[in-house]
Amino acid sequence: MEEEEREYPPATRYYITGSIDLVINLPIHNTKFVKDNYLIIRFAVDSDVPLLTNFEVVKLFAEALDEVGNLDASTLFHFTKPSGIATSLKKPE
Repeated sequence: MEEEEREYPPATRYYITGSIDLVINLPIHNTKFVKDNYLIIRFAVDSDVPLLTNFEVVKLFAEALDEVGNLDASTLFHFTKPSGIATSLKKPE
C-alpha cells in the first residue's frame, strides 16, 4: 500500500527546482529500490542533469574532486533534513 501511495522518490522533487547539479546513482540490485533508481535516472536525463552510474567513473571523479579541493559537495543524506537543503546547495563563489 505504501508503494502505491508514493509515486516518485523524494529526491526527484529537487530536479523540479533545479537544485541538483549532478546525480551519482550506482546500481543497487535490491528489488525494493529498482523503481526508485529508474525514476531518479529518468528524471536526471529528462532534466539535463549530468549523471554518473559507473562505479569506476565515480571513483575517478571523486579523486579528481579531491585533487581540486575546496568544493562544496553534498550527498543525498543532506537532503533528508530541511535545514540542510539551503546551505548544502549553495555553489562556492
